[in-house]
Amino acid sequence: MKKVFKLFISVARANLFITLVLFVPGGSSYGQGNLSLDNGVFNLAQHDFEASHASLSGHWFFFPEKLLNTDQCLNHPHFELLVPGLWNETLPAKEGKGYGTYFLQLVVPETTDSWALYIPQLYNSYTLWINDSLVASAGEVGKTKEATIPQWRPQVAVFNPKTDTLNLVLHIANFHHFKGGIREPLYFGKVSGIQSDYNLSITGTLIACLFLFSLSIIFLIYYFRHPRKNITAAYSMLCLCWAIRSMFSNLYPVTISLPDFDWDMLVRIEYFSLYLIMIFSVMLLNQLFQELGSAVFNSIMILVNLLFFLFTLVSEPAAFTRWLPLYLATAVLVIVYGLVIVFRALIHEKKGSWPLIGGMCMMILLTGYEIIAYKGLLGSNQFLSSIGFIVLFTCLTVGVLQYLGILKTDASGSELTYNDLYKKDK
Repeated sequence: MKKVFKLFISVARANLFITLVLFVPGGSSYGQGNLSLDNGVFNLAQHDFEASHASLSGHWFFFPEKLLNTDQCLNHPHFELLVPGLWNETLPAKEGKGYGTYFLQLVVPETTDSWALYIPQLYNSYTLWINDSLVASAGEVGKTKEATIPQWRPQVAVFNPKTDTLNLVLHIANFHHFKGGIREPLYFGKVSGIQSDYNLSITGTLIACLFLFSLSIIFLIYYFRHPRKNITAAYSMLCLCWAIRSMFSNLYPVTISLPDFDWDMLVRIEYFSLYLIMIFSVMLLNQLFQELGSAVFNSIMILVNLLFFLFTLVSEPAAFTRWLPLYLATAVLVIVYGLVIVFRALIHEKKGSWPLIGGMCMMILLTGYEIIAYKGLLGSNQFLSSIGFIVLFTCLTVGVLQYLGILKTDASGSELTYNDLYKKDK
């Protein structure tokens, strides 16, 4: 029993360390700002850009159904709109479709240095001017669905304004997605810091993608050599789907090399990968612990995901993206089900159950972190998130290898037994 507790404490310490790393951003990470709006102006003259970037979170001037330039923004009736904030939640009509102009004035320290602005995924196309100079765009902003070309391309805009007052004019249009507006903060800072953090996040994503793709190939080769080991096929497909998703979500690295990648296909691949991940996760659990799970639950979850897959295949993005919150509820059910199965496997002394517990704990941490970052309660750090996924799949790989007998376990104390749980130490 003492050995079990020691192992449990080790796992708990590892997860605590990962939690602290993931949930406490440091250095120049993209942290939330505490900016106050004074007559349409954010004053950053005293901000310490060496310590952190400035999150442009607050109330911007907004002109619905208008595409204006700087002079027009300064002399046109407006109202204030919270950024970040989706139109579905902040506009009176509670709809995500339409177009409009965001306007903001920044007062920055007097310097001859260039500045940079990190622009996340915006819904759904945008054009950004700073002091009437075009600095960034994605897709084509229009006043109708036919005139608008959607695109998701997070990027860093670098500019040298030669003045301490910056006029930001941001045109956004959305007619293709259920959501409209700005979901994540924009970050302003020095070029070196903004660009370095962005490059680090992209690097972490690409490393995670390469790691997952390599695992997929290795386990697929093993399956062809041992066709009866169906678990290796399920795990190979799970790794492959996660690798694809890492390229078609969050930072959307695929748009770096293919900036004009068709948005309709991009968003469908993002959703398809999510459904397939859930399907292969259920199949993997079934292969590992078939006698401990529920065949009915497995069939229902696979069927639900297949139905979502078909609905996404035949419907428009504005339709299937509307039902994402409902789908996420089914994803939570799969995670809870996986935890129950793995804990039962621990009690029944199944091979590979301890590493799988570590993987499930990591999955819960990452899911919670993504939800918190999605809600804007914490700055997102994509590099650390990528490291978390590498840890997650390392744990899962060890568990699968132990199940296959490729990695041997120490029967003397590395596995939880019935006596450990229900009897006292002698």
